[in-house]
Amino acid sequence: MKKILSLMVLLAGVISFTSCGDDDDATYTAPAQLSLKSADAFYEAAGGTGSIVVNSSETITATSNVEWLTVSVSGNTVNLTVAANDKLEGRSTNVILKTASASKEVNISQRGIIYGIPEGDAGDNTFTLDDAENAKIVIPVAQTAGLKVTSKADWLTATFNEETSSIEIVAASNDDEEARTGLVEVQTGSIKEDLTIVQAAMVFKLEKTSLSVANAGGIESVKIEHSKPVTVESTADWFKCNFNDKSGVLAISVDENKTLARQGTITLKSGNSTKTISVIQYDPASLADQIVGDYYFTYYKDKELKAFAATLTEDALQIPALSWSIPVTIDKEKLTVSVKSGNYVGDFSGYSIYMLFLDETEQYWTANSTTAVASAALELEDMGEGALTLVGAFTGTFGQNDYKFGSFLFSAFSTQTLDMDKYLGKALQMTDPALIKVPAEPEAAPKKLKRAKAMTSVPSFLKKRFK
Repeated sequence: MKKILSLMVLLAGVISFTSCGDDDDATYTAPAQLSLKSADAFYEAAGGTGSIVVNSSETITATSNVEWLTVSVSGNTVNLTVAANDKLEGRSTNVILKTASASKEVNISQRGIIYGIPEGDAGDNTFTLDDAENAKIVIPVAQTAGLKVTSKADWLTATFNEETSSIEIVAASNDDEEARTGLVEVQTGSIKEDLTIVQAAMVFKLEKTSLSVANAGGIESVKIEHSKPVTVESTADWFKCNFNDKSGVLAISVDENKTLARQGTITLKSGNSTKTISVIQYDPASLADQIVGDYYFTYYKDKELKAFAATLTEDALQIPALSWSIPVTIDKEKLTVSVKSGNYVGDFSGYSIYMLFLDETEQYWTANSTTAVASAALELEDMGEGALTLVGAFTGTFGQNDYKFGSFLFSAFSTQTLDMDKYLGKALQMTDPALIKVPAEPEAAPKKLKRAKAMTSVPSFLKKRFK
């Protein structure tokens, strides 16, 4: 309160002092009035020039504190130059006008650029195209500063149509069964963003990839969905293919089959994709009657594939080269061939040969056991040369610990008795044994089996063992 009072006293003193001057009247001169005759105060984003015209009798100065607005004075006219605004946001500033006795601030504002595109059909800036050649999408653009578009994918072209103010994007054909994604860069003013373009995968779907046809033959069909042309080729001369592009139906006309079974392949190509249809012709009921016959009795010795020519009868697997006959049990319903351990199979060089089992680790064997069983489940298998045949590998377990079967161990005994006291040693070990029925056309046998040269005479390594 004291401070306020002191201030009031001081003011009173001043007033008293001024009141005690000369009696002559004091003259007050008002500052010169600065008024505007005209002003260009608003500008589009592109910028431009304008002016402010001042009514004044004094010299005028003008000042701008921003780079985007430059000013110059010519008499009573202030010339304005507004640079382009490359941003979405508008902007404004004041031009400061001064004379010796007055000043005035004039607000100058400029609009930001306009830019906008609709939301993509896959959300935000993502747009989709189908897989066709020259698939096209047109994207309307709201803009005021022009547009530059650049494709970042070699399979996309992008242009800006000034007349329609739209981005036109064209894609090359997608010949793959996977969708692909590319980017298109859009730039307007200082704004730069990417549009994501997703092109759909080519359509190439088969209703089925294998056909089983009875020996009588007939006509089969497969529905094919496709968005690109399809070509059809066949490796077999016993069926013919006809593809209707409009209906998408592949018709296969199959001749009658007079062999055990046969297989052919249809190769279909579309775009960059290749698919196959396997055509197998046989009668399941007839396989049971086809179990017996000539086989390759294959095995490995020192990791090398070997084979004996063998004949499977109703109750034995005969190996003529060794004059051995292995007792078997055939289950025609399950298509299996089974053998038991401890069976006498024949003689060699005056010794009795018994077939024993060895486990896959070669640590355990069946010795004099006669209860272990190994079975080969026969199935049709493609030999790779257009023919099918019955193939089965021997598997099984033995012993209380269920040791996994690995080899047949043909062992020599001094008498025709499975007596370990009469055991002389191993005559032949057949690791991973299997049966492959000789195809109706022997040339259709697997190439690696041909190289094994199915033995029809006693192999030299056996002769050496029993010298």
